[in-house]
Amino acid sequence: MKVPVGFFQVLWSFVSFLPCFFLLFTLGLLKGAIVGPVVVGIIVISNSAVITGLWPAHFTWTFYCVLRYAVCFTVFECSVYVCLIVNLKSCVVLCYYLFCFLGL
Repeated sequence: MKVPVGFFQVLWSFVSFLPCFFLLFTLGLLKGAIVGPVVVGIIVISNSAVITGLWPAHFTWTFYCVLRYAVCFTVFECSVYVCLIVNLKSCVVLCYYLFCFLGL
């Protein structure tokens, strides 16, 4: 295939390529519209499963580390314990609603 040399030959090469470009662009948009929501759903469900599955281990390890490091029972340690327990209870309630009412 010869390389176009003049202005009109280059212009014609560009114009003749436009239908192919727009068809492939439309195909990409359709593919994204069909595959995109499925992928987002898979990622959201997977991330929420990992977060809810690892939260009790994170809670236990954090509680253990705070207890192990405890030099004396300070206001900071007491507030950390209260926050951890409140967060764990809220996570349990959130998981209950997700699994029971939304069917996740």
